[in-house]
Amino acid sequence: MKKIYTLSFILFTSAVFSQTPVITALVDGPCTGGTPKVLEIYANGAVNFTLFTLENQTNANTTWTFPQSLSALGTRTNEFVYVVMTNSTLSLATTEFPGIVAGNSIESSTMNLNGDDKVRIINTATSVVIDQFGTGGDGTGLTWEWQDSYAKRKNGTVPTGAYVEVDWTFAAVKTLDTAGLC
Repeated sequence: MKKIYTLSFILFTSAVFSQTPVITALVDGPCTGGTPKVLEIYANGAVNFTLFTLENQTNANTTWTFPQSLSALGTRTNEFVYVVMTNSTLSLATTEFPGIVAGNSIESSTMNLNGDDKVRIINTATSVVIDQFGTGGDGTGLTWEWQDSYAKRKNGTVPTGAYVEVDWTFAAVKTLDTAGLC
C-alpha cells in the first residue's frame, strides 16, 4: 500500500510541475540600444499563460515592477514563446533571430532591460514565483550580466522559483556587437 501512495504522489507532482513556463533564454541584441531584447520561455506541458505574469527589476531597484500579463500567449503545449521589448518591434526580432515565431510572441515594455537586469514569472493569483533570472542588485560586472549578449538555461534544469546561477550559461558581454543584420 505504501508503494501505491508513493507512486501516486510522484505522478501527481510530476503532472503539476510539468505544466510550467520555464525561462530558457534572454537576449540583449546586436542592434542599436541592444535591440531586439528578447525573453524566451518554454511551455513545459500544456501551459495556460493566462495564469502568469512577467515582472522585471531594473538597475539596482529592489522592487519588482512593470507587470505584464502573459494572457495573450493563450495555452501552449511543449513549445517556445517569446516576449520582445515593445520598441524593438517584433519584426526586428524575427529578422535578427529567424527562430522566433511571430505568432508565438508578444511585445512588452517589461523587456526594456539593460542586459544586467532581472526578470521573473509569477503565478498571477498567488504571486508565487515560478521562475526567475538574476538576483541581488544591478548585475553589472557580475557573472550573470548579459549586456549585448545572452544567457541560456542549461538543458535538463528546471525552475525552482529562485535564481540558480549554475543552471545557466552566459556568453561574454558584447558577444553580439558584431553579429546579426544590424
